[in-house]
Amino acid sequence: MMSPFQPAGARARWRVIYDMLTASKPGDTVTYDDMGKALELDPDKDRHLIQMAVRRAGREYLLVDCRALEPVPNTGYVIVESAKQLVLAGKHQVKARRSIRRGREQVTHVDVSGLDEATRQMFEIMAWKFAQQDEAIRRLDVRQQRTQRQLAAAVSATSGEMAELRARLEKLEADRRAGAD
Repeated sequence: MMSPFQPAGARARWRVIYDMLTASKPGDTVTYDDMGKALELDPDKDRHLIQMAVRRAGREYLLVDCRALEPVPNTGYVIVESAKQLVLAGKHQVKARRSIRRGREQVTHVDVSGLDEATRQMFEIMAWKFAQQDEAIRRLDVRQQRTQRQLAAAVSATSGEMAELRARLEKLEADRRAGAD
């Protein structure tokens, strides 16, 4: 049996996957089958090993190459186009808020009858901290939604102004051509 401290091959698995990612372009899907072949692993039986390598490679890919991955169930990972990374970030924000609420529930809904006073106070403090985190995230969500609405309005106004400027430019160009004849 191989020791967990011995390398699995000549190169770390995540580096092999990282090379596959850097050779791909946004919109491409890197499949479990392709990753399995590159790592000499079975894409079904060794899925967990492949996913561990992808997690590490994906982190490097994000931090070094500024590219993100999105899982495609039972297929692999798609390389996300830059504009879609905003959507991914939003999904993580929603998950974070949900996780904070679950943590709050764990320390709020406790049978404290068998706990000593110090432990009971620790639960109360933790519940209070979770409540503060939840409220902070809620406020940030409200601000972010407001900013997104303002940005959308500004983009819409700018688009309208650009269309108006293009129309004026075309009219000036047509008038110049008509005057040159």
